[in-house]
Amino acid sequence: MAMQSKQSKKPTKKQAMANIVNHYESSLKENFIKNIVVGFETASQLYLDKINSGCTMEELKEFIKNNLKNKDVIEKVANGKTEND
Repeated sequence: MAMQSKQSKKPTKKQAMANIVNHYESSLKENFIKNIVVGFETASQLYLDKINSGCTMEELKEFIKNNLKNKDVIEKVANGKTEND
């Protein structure tokens, strides 16, 4: 009778690559969701702080409009780009 090894077989190269890709995609999705939540929390806290400091609804509305209008500037800063880029 042949003895069976208690060690599990190594994954094939194809299986190993699939495992890496699956883990990478899972991590990306998880981090994407976390970043959405962090962004939501940050924006909500910013608006709440503005209101608590005595900002009127019209001032808050104008603040939000300016932020949305200048989102490309925020993106450049977040990506570490300069004005010359």
